[in-house]
Amino acid sequence: MKPKKPSRVALVVNTRRTNSRKVALDAIKWLETRGVHVFLEKSLGTFLKRPDLSSDESVLRKEAQVVLAIGGDGTILRAAKAVRGTRAVVLGVNLGSLGFLSDIKLCDLYPALERIMKGDYEVERRMMVEARVEDFRKSIHSYEALNDIVICKTASSRALRMRLLVSGRLLGKFTADGLIVSTPTGSTAYSLSAGGPIMKPTMSALLATPICAHSLAARPLVVPGEETLTVELAPRDTTAKLIADGHESFDLHPHHIVRFHKARVCANLVSARGVSFYDVLREKFKWGGVPARDARGN
Repeated sequence: MKPKKPSRVALVVNTRRTNSRKVALDAIKWLETRGVHVFLEKSLGTFLKRPDLSSDESVLRKEAQVVLAIGGDGTILRAAKAVRGTRAVVLGVNLGSLGFLSDIKLCDLYPALERIMKGDYEVERRMMVEARVEDFRKSIHSYEALNDIVICKTASSRALRMRLLVSGRLLGKFTADGLIVSTPTGSTAYSLSAGGPIMKPTMSALLATPICAHSLAARPLVVPGEETLTVELAPRDTTAKLIADGHESFDLHPHHIVRFHKARVCANLVSARGVSFYDVLREKFKWGGVPARDARGN
């Protein structure tokens, strides 16, 4: 994707983060002095006392060329979902500490915006995963996620018995508290905490990670992005939930079938200059105790 000099920027902000109000207002002032048209979600416009910039999500999705996501990974996920399938790019600014979706910190915000205003930036296309819920072979719901879509037992239900098929071929049956189907981007999220592998986020693949499986033989599985993963719940009196990117949820019943595949749309994330994914891993996990900036000789 060839970067363009943007004239329309939307803001998505985690208002619960400390200092997020000041950061957002300063960013708006910076953009407006450069002639940029700024869009805000309605609730954010109220929070910032800038109702004049408030827009419906449909307007934001249609008009925004860049979405400035100020907060953490959850904020970036929300921004990516808002403009999925469009040419808009998401610039994530991390106000937290453990974020993997963006390594652009608050001190890097204005240098990053300067580059964007000049059209001098790089974009990473990240695959998304889609889950289709079928009821007696009829599709009834679909969900898209940048990180992961999870099938998990409810608080009152027993462990789930599932059949997992890969492109129509039975891989096996297992009992677990659930199953995480993630993208490479999501490999450093819930899947990682469940014992899944780390994958470079620009890859095209699906990762299936059992949650607390009742057998040591049930291991994480990586398949090419062109494959389809199908999960069938055992026909017994139990229920489960499907949760997309930790937000959207749907109640599953034993006769439901869930098919996971690479989504037709992707997310476009602005990448930090001079920082590779391996730099981020080294810094976040403190591998070898060497900060990324020192390892680059800076």
